[in-house]
Parts: sequence; structure tokens; C-alpha cells
Amino acid sequence: MLSRRFSLSLSLALTLWFQPCESSAADDTAAFLDAMRQAGNYELTLEYLDLVSASDRTSPETRSRIPYERAVTQLEQAQTISSSSARQAAVASARRELQEFINGGAEPRLAAEASVKLAGALVNGAGRSLLAMERQPQRANNADLKQARRDIEDARGYLSQAEDSYQQALEPLRSVQPGSDASQLRLQLRFELAQARFDSARALAELANTFPSDSRERKQTLENAAKEFASLYEKYDTQQSAGIGFHAHLYEGRCYQELGDHRLADGCFEVVASLPTEDPSLRRLVRMAQASLVAGLTAQGKADEALERGADWVDDVPRQEQSRPDVLALKHQLGEAALSAADSTDDQGDSRELRKQARQYFTAASRGFNEHQADARLRLAALSEELGDQQVQAATFDEAFQIGVDALNAVFAAQLAANGGQDAAPTAADSQRALDAFRQALRLADSETPLARLNDARNKLSYLYWESGDYLSSAALAEFLATKHPDDPNAESAAKLAMASFEKLRTEAEQTGEPTQFATDHLVRLSEFVTRRWAGEPLADSAFKVLLATAIRDNRLEDARSVLAGVDPERRAPLELRLALANWEQIARGGNAEATPAQRDQAIAALESAFRAVREQGQVDATGATGALFLAQAKLGQGDAQSAAKLLEDSKLGPLTLANQDAPAIADNPGFKAEAYRTALQAYLSVTPPRTAEAMQMMETLESAVADKSALTRIYFALGVQLQRQIEQLNQAGKSADAQRVSSAFAEFISRIGDAGDGADWTMQQWMAQTFLKLAEGLGDGDAEQRTAFYQRARDGFQTLADRAASDPASMPSPTSGLAVRMQLGAALRGLGEYDRAVDVFTDLLAEREMMLDVQKLAAYTLQEWGESGDPERLQQSIGGARKSPQTGKNLIWGWSKLASVSGKVARSKPEYRDLFFESWLNVATSRYLAGMQSSGDRKTKQLASARKTILLLSRQYSDLGGPAMRSRFDTLLKKIQRAQGEEPAGLAEFTTASLIESSRRMAGVKHLSAA
Repeated sequence: MLSRRFSLSLSLALTLWFQPCESSAADDTAAFLDAMRQAGNYELTLEYLDLVSASDRTSPETRSRIPYERAVTQLEQAQTISSSSARQAAVASARRELQEFINGGAEPRLAAEASVKLAGALVNGAGRSLLAMERQPQRANNADLKQARRDIEDARGYLSQAEDSYQQALEPLRSVQPGSDASQLRLQLRFELAQARFDSARALAELANTFPSDSRERKQTLENAAKEFASLYEKYDTQQSAGIGFHAHLYEGRCYQELGDHRLADGCFEVVASLPTEDPSLRRLVRMAQASLVAGLTAQGKADEALERGADWVDDVPRQEQSRPDVLALKHQLGEAALSAADSTDDQGDSRELRKQARQYFTAASRGFNEHQADARLRLAALSEELGDQQVQAATFDEAFQIGVDALNAVFAAQLAANGGQDAAPTAADSQRALDAFRQALRLADSETPLARLNDARNKLSYLYWESGDYLSSAALAEFLATKHPDDPNAESAAKLAMASFEKLRTEAEQTGEPTQFATDHLVRLSEFVTRRWAGEPLADSAFKVLLATAIRDNRLEDARSVLAGVDPERRAPLELRLALANWEQIARGGNAEATPAQRDQAIAALESAFRAVREQGQVDATGATGALFLAQAKLGQGDAQSAAKLLEDSKLGPLTLANQDAPAIADNPGFKAEAYRTALQAYLSVTPPRTAEAMQMMETLESAVADKSALTRIYFALGVQLQRQIEQLNQAGKSADAQRVSSAFAEFISRIGDAGDGADWTMQQWMAQTFLKLAEGLGDGDAEQRTAFYQRARDGFQTLADRAASDPASMPSPTSGLAVRMQLGAALRGLGEYDRAVDVFTDLLAEREMMLDVQKLAAYTLQEWGESGDPERLQQSIGGARKSPQTGKNLIWGWSKLASVSGKVARSKPEYRDLFFESWLNVATSRYLAGMQSSGDRKTKQLASARKTILLLSRQYSDLGGPAMRSRFDTLLKKIQRAQGEEPAGLAEFTTASLIESSRRMAGVKHLSAA
């Protein structure tokens, strides 16, 4: 099969080696979310998306991306789930959301990206299934094979859709000027189109693995894949796109190699292997080609040439790169070449030396992750046996047993000496001698061998296997001893060792992407046996923990509850807490997105009850400490900061107490302290009144505990997101006073970060300024002084970044970072009433990019508020626009009227702009109403009538007026107008059939909305 060669997911196809030009139109929010996902912060990413979605400051462009970003986050998170069934369910759910997004008329480039993401997930899942079937052919079935084939074919379909979408996105960019932002976008889109084509060819190569190795279908599929790769090599074999072309050429060669056409394969590999390795972006590709060349030469009977060339290539690899996966793969192929050379020589001495050389290469390949690691381990075990592992010479069981005991005692003695600070002789030889001796003893055992002594040898040998890292042999021998001879004195320790070995095997399988079912099944069966055989003893408790952890890991919470039913009630509390923790984590951290508030409350109640039971037992361990921490965080989520602080400070199991004491219970969890301090910081900022002094002290403690500044930044950001959410929830609940207190404490927290932080960190500085802006916008009218202070801090922060971007453009994280900062600077100036400066900022932005609708909207609002403060001319400008362009003579700031026109046209194909259309017309009417209120006589009468007429005509064309929320705003405004005209404030109820007839008579001659 090709699964080992083509099993990498499509998302890794090129991005590991190439960094194409970043589009100047890239969205800052999207770049930030990508960074969050790359760091594995999926839950925080989803929280941030919720925050962006709830904000009324979010631009239509960003808002339109939210469903896509959410589905992509869930899709990437699904790949980290160890349980196969749970992972497949999560991928299916994310797939449905992405498909709905694509079908909903997404923008072409975003639709293409969604299609590529879907294809990558499908090929990745199919690759896992094929790899599992290859490694465990006895479990393979035709249904799984067909499903893998369907998934890959579906992936090819999605990639074809992506190509069409990229072509559609490129169409308007055919004639752009070189060097412009649009030309950079075109370059990026062309690269993404090429990558989608490359991914499609790789998917076709993977599809070949779904057919029998000698079948006509497999051969035809590989030939077609080779043709597609060859076409890509010819198309992209230019200096600008050489990366894609050379990658295609490498995989073209791999297809020929699988077809047995070594002449064509080697021709492809030679081209790629000859590329200059000084270029870091090509270095890994070159080594992959070199490994393929070595494998091809070996297959052709040219092992000596393969060894000579491959050894030279390995010697050229810098020391710091010797353990890279691509280098280890090359070493594995050199091991195969050495074995082939050894088999083809008649000289026994040369053959042995070549096998030793092969063992060295396989040893290196087996110690680090690479695509051949599992094969290297098998080769290494066979060679070690062949080259003299059986060095012990003994004639009887007793003799071999005694040699083993002596060697093992020597190992223990050396270890004791080393622990005591004495010089100890190396123990590796003694360990190997002991292992060899006990293995030979088992081979020499017969019916006369005492069973107790035989089991003692088995127990010691299983321990030695464990120490050597041979967990499979350790598990098999220890499981046999524990289950077949449970009355033996060594049986209990053997059961412990067997459970630990199977757990190691399962963990290793998870880390390498191999199936875990074998280790899991054995672990579960052994644990069930232990709970029966040693019922009521500490070992049974350990087995119950294993069964519970396995059920939780596989998301079988009902099975976990069944496990608890068999546990002695006096020993049940810690296990119930583990289950409660798992249940809460599933609900709170995204495993159960559909959980209702009642289910959340029920989960918290179960967690609280289990924690109370553990605390009463008085035992201090990691489970109890974690229970207190999770429960404190749950209480914070409920708005009960007082209870959260009390839990954190609990004298027995309080996370803060244990962290300050460096308690052994948390010694093995380096992240526990930081999380405890972070939670305490949030609690102190959230209580009423805030414990500000203790919060500031906790910041110092947290900064001392977290040496990695980037990690500290992530912690502060996560806390900031949570506190902002808390402030919004308090405001929505009508608890404005509490929201104000938390805002004040939060502001001091942010200020402290700014005072202590590194001014060179653009992301942190921007986040702090954004936070002050959001705090200011979130405050009501009750504290104008605090709101002004927040706006001032936001203004100063954004101004600093804007000046920095102007003087040092290279300091910006992306080309659009400066635009975002200037837009937010304008928003802060508007909040401070510095309208003239705000309009200047927005004008400069729109001179660069007139189509930034979010900036156009902010500028119109600024003119409107400026006019409301006593300048009627600005009210007219908010409708008709302002600040003419010297080049075109047209207004750079469009005003509400043109915003309504543009958004109305765009909304026909992009429904997300419909809200902006109605919001613009609402503000046309609002500005006319405000102008009327600042006037008198006929002018006032005309302005109010014009405002009323705008709403009337809009309601005739759009009876829903944009939906319930927007309709309510129109109704409120109309009532104000009616009062100002001296009429009964009927609101939109005025526009009944009879009323409309009368209104039509009064407003005869008006035929179109634009005339209003």
C-alpha cells in the first residue's frame, strides 16, 4: 500500500515548506484565529468568536466569516480526539456546518478555503483507516475500505469545487497593476489554486490504496495520479512556483516507484535530490527525494550504490537536524539498503558488519517520529536477536536463573551507588545480561522446574522488558502471570506492571496515530479481572480508575457510571469526582455544545457534591485539587465569584493553598499553579467589591510562576476574554453597578499589564487598547468620567501603534494591522467627542481604501454625532457625505445615503449586508429628525416631514423593515417624530391601510424612496 507514503493530511502538503506573499486584504481577525488554532487553543478560539459575534462593532466582512471560522475550529479540534468514533462524529458535524456555509453563497475565496478544509479532513480520516487496516489486516473489512474510497472521492470533488471558486475569485484580478495590493492578492490566490490542484493529485494517489495491490484499478489510479503530478510539474516549474512543481515531481516519482517503473521514478528523484539544500524551504523536500532514491536503488539490487550515496547525504546533514523526521526516514532506508547488501554477500564477516551498520541506522530511525518508525522497531528487534542477544551460556534453568539474579543485583547495586553520589559503573551491559539470562531460563524450563521459581523468572523478565522499553513483551508476560497464576506471590505486582505496560502501549499508539484498540481491549479485560480477583484491595481501586478513565476517554459516561456501581461505597468518592470532572469538562469545554442551562447546573451540582465527599475524607491528591479548581471556575461562570474565591483558598484542597505550599499532590502538573493563579486573579477582580490589591499581588505571583512570556500573554488574553464576557453578561442582566465595578478592576489589571509589559509586543498593546475601547463602549451614562478615561487610554494606545506603523512598517504583524489600528483610533476619538480628528483619521483611511464599509459607517456616525452636538451642517454631511477627493472630486466619506445604496446592491448577492442597508436608512431618517429638532419654522416642518416620509416609503417596500430588532428602532424613531409634529405617537401603527391612504394624499408626488 501507499498509506505510509501518502498518509499526511492535505493541509500539510505545502505549507510546511513555503511562505507565499501574504495578501494585503487579509483580515486581521482571521490571522489571529489561525494563530490561536495553531497553538491548540480551540476552546479559547470559540469563545473569542462568540465575543466577536456579540459585538455590534464587528464589521460585516468579519461577521460573514464567523460561521466559517467556527466550523474550521471545530474541524481542527476534531483531529485531536483520540476516540475514533467520537472523532468521526465531530468531523461529520463540522463537515455539515462547512457545507452549509459553502451552500449559503459564501465569498469565492472563503468558499474555496472551506472546500479545501473539508477535503483535508476527509483524506486524513481515510488515511487513518487505511493505515489501521494495513497494520491489522485481520480487522480490515470491505465496508471500511469502501467508506475510505468514498471519502477520498468526495475530497476530490471538494477540491474541484475549490479550483472553480479560486478561478472565480481570480477573474476580477486579471488586469491589476503589478506591485499593487490587488496584485499581491492575485499572487496569493494563484498559489492557493496551485496547492488545491496538488492536494487533488495527492488524494488520487491515496485513492490507489483502496484497491488490491495487484489490481488493474490500483495500477490505473496510480498512472492517473502520476499524470496529474507531471502536469503540475510542467505548469509550475518556474522560479516563482518551483516549490509546487518540485513537490509534484517527487510524488510523481513515488507513483512510478509503486508501479515498479524505477527508471522513471529515479529520474524524478534525481531532479529533486539535486536541488540546493542551502534553501531551508527545499531542504526537507530534498531529503525526502534522497530517501526515495535509496529505496529505489535498493529495490533494483543496487544496495552498495544506495549505501554510498545515502551515507554521504547523511554526513552532510548538520548535527542539530539529525533527528528530523525526514533525516530519520533517510536513515531507515539506509538500514534497508545495508540489510539488502548483507544478504547479497557471501563473506560472513562483511555480512555481519553490514548488519551492525543496519542496526545503527534502525536504532536512530526507531527513536524519533517518522513515517517508518514502527518498521524500524521491528527490524531492530530482529537484528538484535540475530546479532547476539543470546550471549548467556547456561545448561539448566537454575544456572540461567542465577546468572540473571546476579546481573540484576549488579544493576540494583550500581543504581544505589549512583543515587548515593558514588561513581557507578555503567549498568546497560548488566541489564542486557540479566534480560538474556531470564529469557534463556524460560527456554530451559521443563516440567521439573518449580512453578514458584518459574513465575519469579517471569516476573523479573517482565520488569526488565519494562525497563528496556519493550512494553509489549512486558505486558504479555506480566498479564500471563497475573491471570494464569493469580495465587502466586508475584501475581499482584505483575498485574500492576501489565496494566502500566498496556497503558504505555495505548499512549504510544495515540502519539503515532496507530490504532489503540489492541492495548485498550487488553487493558480493560485485565482491569476487570483485577477488580474481581483483588476486590476491596488498593489494586482493585487502581483497576477501577483504569476502567473509569477508559470509559471517560472514549466518551462512554454511562459505562463509567456502571463501573462506579461495582466500587466499595467507602472507596467511591474519588472515582465519582473523576466522573463529575469528566462530565463537567465535556459540557464546559465544548464536548457538549447543546447542553442546556439546566444540564450545566446539574453538572455543577454533581461536581460540587463529589468534591464535598472527597474533601470530607481528608485525602489531598491531584483529583481533589483539580475538582476544587474546576468547581471554582464553574462558580465564576455562574457569576458567584465569592464562592469561587472561597474554594480557591480552601485550607485542605484549595488550589491556591496547594500552589503556595508546593504541595506534592500537584508536583507532576506544572500548569496547575499557573491555572490556579489565573483563576484566583479572575475571582479577585470579579467579587463585589473587587479585591483589587490581592488581584495585583496575584498578578505578580502569576508572572513569577510563568517564565515564558508568550504563555503569560495567552493567559492574560484568555482572562481578558472571560472578564469581557462577564461584564457583558452583567450589563445584559441589568447589573450595571456590578459591571462598572468589574470594569474598574479590569481596567487596573490592563493598566498593570501595560506598565509591566514589553512595548515591542504589538499584539498585546493592540489588545489592551481594544479592551479599553470596549470597556468604554460598554459603560452606561452613569459614569462619564470613567468612560472618558477608558476612551483616552484607548486613544493613546492606538495612536502609539499608528505612529509606530508609520515609522516602522516592518513592526506590524501583517500589512493590514496599521489600517485596523487607525480605524480603532478614529472610534476612540469619536467616543471622546474629538470629531474633527476622528473625521480626519477616517478620511485618510478612505483615501487609501474607499470600499471599507465599516470605516464608512464609523465616519457617518461621527458626522451624525458631531451634528447632534450643535452643528447642523454635519447632520447633512452624515447623509450626503463629506471630504471631497482631490483626484475625483467625489466625497471620500459617502454618508448614509450612499451607504444605503451600496449595501442594498451588495445585499442582493450577500444577504449579510442587509442589516447595513436598513441601518443606513434608519440613520438617514435620524439625521433629518435631529436637523429638524435643531431648526424652527418651515425648516423644522420640512425636516421632520422628510424624516417621516423616509420611514413610510421604506416600510412600503420592506414591510418587515429588516426584522423585529430593526423594526423596533424604526418604531421608536417614528414616535419621536410624531411627538415633535404635535401628533399622537402611534409609531408604525400609523401605516395601516387607511392611514397610508391619508399619508399618500399628504405626500402626493413622492414616487421613489430615493426622492425622500
